[in-house]
Amino acid sequence: MVVGEAIFISILGGFCGYVIIQIPMTLNQTIAHLGAWQVLASSLTNLLYVLGSAVTIAAVFSLYPAWRMAVQTVMEVLRHD
Repeated sequence: MVVGEAIFISILGGFCGYVIIQIPMTLNQTIAHLGAWQVLASSLTNLLYVLGSAVTIAAVFSLYPAWRMAVQTVMEVLRHD
């Protein structure tokens, strides 16, 4: 559950970050008179890179907390909270 939540949040954050960066970049490339297809193709490639990186980072950094929660009993978790 922890890993799934982390991956979902990272996808959402990665997509929001991509959109925030992509708007000025697309405007800049359009003003520079690049073709619309070239802008779209680079945009999709960049989106895949961003989302892939976000998911990988989230999975790596959520494995330890998920493992810690998996090895504890319910009573141990409730006692420390």
